[in-house]
Amino acid sequence: MIGVCLTTGCSDPAPRVVKQLPKKRVVGQDARVDKTVDAASFESTEAAFEALVTARAEKKLDDQEQAVGWLFKKGAEAFQYCEAICRDTQQATPSRVAACNVLAEFGQQAIPVLLELTRDSEQQVVMSAVERVSLVKPPTKEIVDRYIELLDSEDWKIQLVTAQATRRLGVQGGRAADQLEVILQDDKNHQLLRDAARKALRSVNPRRTLN
Repeated sequence: MIGVCLTTGCSDPAPRVVKQLPKKRVVGQDARVDKTVDAASFESTEAAFEALVTARAEKKLDDQEQAVGWLFKKGAEAFQYCEAICRDTQQATPSRVAACNVLAEFGQQAIPVLLELTRDSEQQVVMSAVERVSLVKPPTKEIVDRYIELLDSEDWKIQLVTAQATRRLGVQGGRAADQLEVILQDDKNHQLLRDAARKALRSVNPRRTLN
């Protein structure tokens, strides 16, 4: 776990935040994965998942999408497999993060698992779950409630990812506005965090006056 740091003078490097996917890729509405992927691309769910983990490590986006698309087409089998990987704290963190990515493709049914993972002890798993659940549309009350809690986290990097994720909720994340305002107004917070809170506020409550 990376140590907590909340001051603007902090020497801690900027966090590695899960890259936001293009807007057109929306879970639960227009599928973000290629449904035309060849069923023969992989021999098994395990093989497809291993290929995904490797492609992520090698930053091969096309290979990632092919593997995720194949897993999505496998339906319940792949969902259950990735759910088990996510929850298994003995698994390597990159595998758990990759499994989070796959789960989010299944939309609303993934929300309970992803929200559970936002309480994980591994920072990268928490950050991935926070980011991925924000892509499930429409956002639920449970997602907003959990984001409000995470915006008060003692880990500023989790706060940062949560603020960025809250921004994607738009006005449906309006109940988080007060907590975002608290973050924005505290000049002891890291500037990256304050900037993210400002952008999120403009999204969730466009009429709110910002200083």
